[in-house]
Amino acid sequence: MARSYGKLQRIISAILTMTIFSAITGCASDNQGFTENGSNSQSQSQTQTVTVRRGKVIPLISATSEVRVSSDFTVSASRPGMFHGSVTEGQLVQTGDKLGAIDDTTVTTPVDGVVTSVARDNSVSANYPLVGIQYGGLSTVVDASVLLRSIGTDTEITGRFQVMDGQGPTNCAAVVGSDAVNTTDTSGISGPTEGTRNLQCLFPKNTAAFPGQSATTALMGVAVDDALLLPISSVSGRLESGKVSVVKNGKSKVVAVKLGVSDGSHIQILKGLNEGDIVSAVAPGLADDVNENQ
Repeated sequence: MARSYGKLQRIISAILTMTIFSAITGCASDNQGFTENGSNSQSQSQTQTVTVRRGKVIPLISATSEVRVSSDFTVSASRPGMFHGSVTEGQLVQTGDKLGAIDDTTVTTPVDGVVTSVARDNSVSANYPLVGIQYGGLSTVVDASVLLRSIGTDTEITGRFQVMDGQGPTNCAAVVGSDAVNTTDTSGISGPTEGTRNLQCLFPKNTAAFPGQSATTALMGVAVDDALLLPISSVSGRLESGKVSVVKNGKSKVVAVKLGVSDGSHIQILKGLNEGDIVSAVAPGLADDVNENQ
């Protein structure tokens, strides 16, 4: 019973989190066509199923953390090449100002601030730190490890935040890297973990907030069109690989699948299933655990 109660708590927590996602982002996947199959009043014991369908998904993560004074961040190289700096330490820069160039590619600042460091002119690799910036505003920090592993580090990321009992939903002034670690993700796991990649959501300077308040932040990648999708509740595993229970001719078989991006409600299937396949609405293992405890 204790194990079932714990699972029920996690499911309820996930539902509440998905509700916050919708309130913050104001966007959702084109998955209104997902419906449960086999849900008739004649057989409550009949297995509930869903069908693999195509649709659009916006990669998204959300976390609740404390509003804080923004920490310095670094503008890094988007590509390898010869870097030439155009600014000096202590210089004031405005959003969009040129910081330097990598060959013929201009490097700019995403927000206004003060330059804290500048790399020497040199041949650099992609993701090499070039210019440090101090932003005079507030921010939240989100562990974006899963999002970055699924979409890559060179994909554009945007963000929105909602201050609890305060302003929002509001767009972040910018989403930048951060070394801060005071993040609680939606699974309730706090603190840094091995391989953690934190991103900082910089609040616009006219935001009505103060350090210490709680805020929920949603970070979004570029939408993926025509993706094979399943409700996330039907898939076990979340990062790159998982399993589903395929239902065919009244029998169920656990199948391994390769996973792509997720919006917290649905997840992309990269390999292992085809459009139209029917799978159990409950992830493999969860249904067995529930039945064992009934």
